[in-house]
Amino acid sequence: MVVSRHSPSSSSLPQDIQAQLKKRALLNPSILYRQVPCVSAKFWAIFDSNKHSFVHGRREYIRRECASLTKIMTAYTIISLAKRYNLEIETKAIEVCGVAASVRGTSALLRKGDVFTIEQLLYALMLPSGNDAAFALAKFFGKLLFERKGYTEVDMDRIRSF
Repeated sequence: MVVSRHSPSSSSLPQDIQAQLKKRALLNPSILYRQVPCVSAKFWAIFDSNKHSFVHGRREYIRRECASLTKIMTAYTIISLAKRYNLEIETKAIEVCGVAASVRGTSALLRKGDVFTIEQLLYALMLPSGNDAAFALAKFFGKLLFERKGYTEVDMDRIRSF
């Protein structure tokens, strides 16, 4: 996604107007929102969390799946579990199974039999948004949780809170 702002170049505006614009922006930062960002994404939204209000967007009213949010939660859970079980994410290896390699959707192009560290799979999960990496991590950590008697009630409460 590429983000830039459409605004006249500062060199094309007279000095006094530049000074006025800077002064107004300092006094009222909300005028900065009036500059519409140029975003290459098909769907996007800007939300002001301080004012709890929508600022601007493109096709923001269309309901979409929250796959990226799910992947962020997956990465968070994997990192938390790796810390809990003292697993070195830089060195602990995971083999990609056939099911992970054939998962539909966005992919990091993993193949059956590939061996990656947890860290490499986290990158494959987050950068190309790889469903295949998500499955490989989930399978490994799901088995680990099952073998070690899994989540506590505190863990489940934390997951439900998201």
